[in-house]
Amino acid sequence: MNKLSRKYFLLLFLIIAGFSPQAATANVTCTTPLTPKQNIFKNLSGVSLYVDVLPASYLRAEECHNREAECVENTPALKRFPEMYPRGQERFIQELVDDYKAFPAPLHRENLIRLFTARIKRKYSSFIAPDNNCQISDVTIIDKKTLNRVAEDKDNVTIIVRLRILQDTKPQIALLTTDIYRGDPQYTDLTSQVLMGDQTAIPLDLPEDRIADLVSRFANGLFVPTLPGEFDK
Repeated sequence: MNKLSRKYFLLLFLIIAGFSPQAATANVTCTTPLTPKQNIFKNLSGVSLYVDVLPASYLRAEECHNREAECVENTPALKRFPEMYPRGQERFIQELVDDYKAFPAPLHRENLIRLFTARIKRKYSSFIAPDNNCQISDVTIIDKKTLNRVAEDKDNVTIIVRLRILQDTKPQIALLTTDIYRGDPQYTDLTSQVLMGDQTAIPLDLPEDRIADLVSRFANGLFVPTLPGEFDK
């Protein structure tokens, strides 16, 4: 009996015996999520992450890195009034280059997303209810366009990370803050749907490896769900 014949013989045997893959899947019991002591984390189906960077020029410099000319060409003001900017393109390109150089890589939005996503996956997953296929939803990365819609999902909690570059100080300072928002007031107190998180200030004249270490420590200090009797971190 060749391999193909054996395969169909086995399938026929299983059907006669009353076995079906669908029935086997239906009998699988998903892992029950842990119950945290903090109301804001109870009965979760997902976690979203929003990272906001100001001034916006730093975020734009990151997004336009290595394609500054393309970004400048698509600037609405230059398109509509080119005669007002005789040297506009060159100047704006240089501004993007300078802003990128002044913006330490550990503070880039993509790096913050990477660090906080890792922290959320490690510490939140066991408190999230699995779907019908027993899968835990991945962290949803949201932006300003999707913030309101996703954040108001009552079964979702949103981690909000804000980066503010204080340009009027010497040296310039990066201020990082975190908040945790739950759209359903049933799981929050009477005064706020936001769980205030932490904040840290990082001078930008530090060596880049030192900045990277401070940013990593801050991300790893994100407030997380805990079981009754445990410390909050």
